[in-house]
Amino acid sequence: MSIYKEVVEKLFRTNSHYVIANNSEDHAAVLYEDFFKYGKKEVRIFCHKLNPKVFGRKNVCDSVEEFLNRGGMLYIAVQEEPKSASRFLEIILEEKYKNQVYFWLGNKFLEKMVSY
Repeated sequence: MSIYKEVVEKLFRTNSHYVIANNSEDHAAVLYEDFFKYGKKEVRIFCHKLNPKVFGRKNVCDSVEEFLNRGGMLYIAVQEEPKSASRFLEIILEEKYKNQVYFWLGNKFLEKMVSY
């Protein structure tokens, strides 16, 4: 896993356009952590339902919080509403980020996510 993380970090640092394979929850967590770590203005996510096995990890949560604290904008489109609470949802639902985080469920814009 450390080799994968090192390669991903290098690709982000060099602004590579190389397509990165993502075939596990571990890989997805590395990618999302780095999206937030290296994101300058905005991060856009399209996923199934914010899988807590990926988005509930401490490194991903810490990274999204740092990104939002830098003033980043987060746009999330999910195909299915998340079924359980996670630290990631707790962070992005904080009142102080309400003008930085935007959700779409399918093709419907959600002005306010449901609290868990």
